[in-house]
Amino acid sequence: DPARRGATGRRRGGDPVTDPAATPVATAPRPRTARYPSTALALIGSVIGCLGIVAFIILVVVRPDAMSPRTVDWVAAAQESGDPALLAPELPEGWSANYAELVTDGDTRVWRVGFVSPAGGFVGMSEALAGSDAWVAAQVGDAGQGGRVGIDGLRWTTVDRRGERDPGNRAYTMVTRLDPPDTRAIALYGTGSDEEFRVVANAVAAAVRASR
Repeated sequence: DPARRGATGRRRGGDPVTDPAATPVATAPRPRTARYPSTALALIGSVIGCLGIVAFIILVVVRPDAMSPRTVDWVAAAQESGDPALLAPELPEGWSANYAELVTDGDTRVWRVGFVSPAGGFVGMSEALAGSDAWVAAQVGDAGQGGRVGIDGLRWTTVDRRGERDPGNRAYTMVTRLDPPDTRAIALYGTGSDEEFRVVANAVAAAVRASR
């Protein structure tokens, strides 16, 4: 009986025939797909993560004292040098200095202090302990003799470059040589206002009288 022979029989002509209902159909497994958040959410998450890292660096690594402006005690530095010729002008409250150093400029020993006013104006002082004509001329530069002004007994040669495009930190310069037998010469220079230069010049004049 063909029904009892199972799913396989023979067609006329001898070819076997397969019953589709009795033969399992092989299906290929579907590949698994990983689920990711949407592109917008992933971008937002990355930005938040980066901001968190930056905040950590600012709060933990960068300390406020590292960003504070450098200040030095120029009066103490002058006293510690042991040289009474080094000027230590006494400036009004609120003034500070960002450097004070004794250096060699060619053959000349120079005491340099950088003063900063309460308003942020800069007035540097260079005191050549044996100021030669060449050193004084170098402070004036190629601007010639410039103007002249007397402040508290000292006669200054002034050079005003504040109208130039890029005068640097010598936008205004004042140079004086002390009367013999004193061999010192003093230069004031910087970007401060006329009033700030006058404050330092007055203090320098007082310090010169005290050092003699």
